[in-house]
Order: sequence, then structure tokens, then C-alpha cells
Amino acid sequence: MEPLPILEEKLVIPSYFVDESAQMTVCSLFQLMQEISDRHATVLGAGWRSLRERGYFWVITKIQMRIFRMPRWTEEVTLRTWVRKSGAATSPRDIEITGDNGQVLVAASTLWAILDKAKGQPQRMNLFDSGFSPQERNALAPKPMRIEPIRIPETIPEPIAVRHSDIDINRHVN
Repeated sequence: MEPLPILEEKLVIPSYFVDESAQMTVCSLFQLMQEISDRHATVLGAGWRSLRERGYFWVITKIQMRIFRMPRWTEEVTLRTWVRKSGAATSPRDIEITGDNGQVLVAASTLWAILDKAKGQPQRMNLFDSGFSPQERNALAPKPMRIEPIRIPETIPEPIAVRHSDIDINRHVN
């Protein structure tokens, strides 16, 4: 199968993606962006399962997003994602969510890296050359801005209870 430069999918926003005001939650938005990114990476031969078999996994290192308007319950949206030219150890991916009139609701520029699961070390992007042609257009920013680290107090006032449902497929708590 020949890789597609842009993956496009339509989705009607389900009730379990929204809050009490019928707007999509930020958590659901991030989950949806992660899901479409993995589906596209799978088409390109570098999805979660493919990387796992080789002892690697994807991580998002940077993200810059602009929410023009949150999608609403029962609204049909179009999700698009594409990969731009990779650097030595990172791969830029852009994501757009548009409404039924073509208006951009959400635009995101992300930067991903592949880590070795055993060593935790970044891998070179040329390990997974699938022959696709990267896009040149940006959804939001040519290079996502660096997020300044937050100051973490030396002591945490209350322990955080992690529930089983908080753990993702990579055994991380998000």
C-alpha cells in the first residue's frame, strides 16, 4: 500500500467526548489527536504496534495548539494530519480539525520522537523511512515553541491516587 501524505477522517462528536456544556473536553481533544496520529503513523509503517515489535515507542516532545472553537456534541468534524520533513531525532506532525463549513476549529503543530523502550534513548528518524513525501505546509507553526518547565514544589501536599483507568497503553499516567 502506498503511504498517504495526509490522513483525513470525518467524525461526529460523541457524547462521551463532551462536558456538561456539550463542548469537547481538552482531554478528549488530546486523545483524538493522539489516535489520528497513530492511525496515520500506522499507514506509514511506524505505528504503535510496529514500533513496539522493534522495542521503540513514540513520545510527543512539543506541542503548540490554537483552539478557535471547541467542537460540540453531534457536530461533524474533519480531522487531518500530516508529517513534515523530519529532523535527525524528531518528526514534526500537524493536525487540523475543521467544522462542516471548512472553518478551522483546532490547529496544532507537534514534535514527536522515537525512544528505545529498554534504554530510553532517542532514535534517529531515518530508521523508519517509509518512502512518503513530507508536507511543507504548517497547521500552526513551523516549529512548536518550547514550553518552559514548571516549578515543582519539593514536597507534594497530598499524594495523588492513580486509578487503573489513568494508565495508558504505554503504562504511563497522563
